Amino acid sequence: MLESEDVPSRPVKRTNSSSWMINIVRTVRFKHDALKDHGYWYLKSSEWSTQFPDSNGPNQSPINLVSKTAVYDPKFKEKLLSISYSSSRETDFLNNGQTVVIYPKSRNDTSVRQEQAVRSVITGGPLDDDEYELAEIRFHWGRVSFSYGDPIPLLFGDVF
Repeated sequence: MLESEDVPSRPVKRTNSSSWMINIVRTVRFKHDALKDHGYWYLKSSEWSTQFPDSNGPNQSPINLVSKTAVYDPKFKEKLLSISYSSSRETDFLNNGQTVVIYPKSRNDTSVRQEQAVRSVITGGPLDDDEYELAEIRFHWGRVSFSYGDPIPLLFGDVF
């Protein structure tokens, strides 16, 4: 069972504090005790850099996109980003009133035939030789009152 987890507050610059937003990323944790110590959940995310030094840099959430400081990197032209998308007829949904989570199943998960798995994956570009599979899609809404550690992306320092 999944449950949203509140984290301590961090002020976020915004134009209207009563504005509403939809956010694809939201903090979630498993209630099951066997999984509570896994480092890849959002539990104690402010302490991740002690266990995972790579998470202590510019490549983690939240991000603030500012076009004036954007730098073109020609190496990304060498290996194009590739997105393979598979539609999913069987999908699980979770709605707790402020977050909707969609868990798509790959065609191999739902088929009784032994066929090649058709998955939604992204590779190439800045991802080196790694492949990332779509596991879930999150939509979060509500009044803007974000707290420290919330993975809220910004555009020019503003919530969008």
